[in-house]
Amino acid sequence: MTTDVAGDGQPDVTLGNPDFTVLSFRSNVVLRWEYQLGSTIFLVWQHGRSGSDTDGRFRFGDRMGDLFRSPADNVLLVKVNYWLSL
Repeated sequence: MTTDVAGDGQPDVTLGNPDFTVLSFRSNVVLRWEYQLGSTIFLVWQHGRSGSDTDGRFRFGDRMGDLFRSPADNVLLVKVNYWLSL
């Protein structure tokens, strides 16, 4: 694939094969508990996975399987807020 940015008839940008597939899945789960008025605890779980393939054909079932076989990143966060009143 080539692109003529300058408009002079000569290709300025040349890219390789544009056929590729990018796979990505992100999710968040948040649990919030208000244990006193204004004081809360948050528990957050973030899950993400991604992958890619050089085959650009759309095959939904195969791609979903490829996505869930990709390595996953999991993050667990805890946040505590305590309201100080005078």
